[in-house]
Amino acid sequence: MHRRRAQNRAAQRAFRERKEKHARDLEVQLTAMTEKYDRLELSHTELNAAYEKLRKTIELLTQDVDAEGEDEDGRAIKRKSSSSDTLRKLLEILHGEIKGVTPVKPELA
Repeated sequence: MHRRRAQNRAAQRAFRERKEKHARDLEVQLTAMTEKYDRLELSHTELNAAYEKLRKTIELLTQDVDAEGEDEDGRAIKRKSSSSDTLRKLLEILHGEIKGVTPVKPELA
């Protein structure tokens, strides 16, 4: 009977140790996955910002008409934007200074 109790205590101790080790392993996994998620979220935010800059750049470079005006006879005409206007807008986009494109800041978990 004494031998049986000792055996049960040893088995119970081994079970508790395995259970605690499993809990520690899960905590390590959770930490690693949380860190990976944070890195991916930051990368996603950066890629979205780059995408918006590129989208605005493409929009600017492909637009045909910038404004309307009148010719000397008073007729409505459309004028194309000048190269300097286009370059200025392009630089604003690339430096994140264009209206409508606000840098997205990642939320900290």
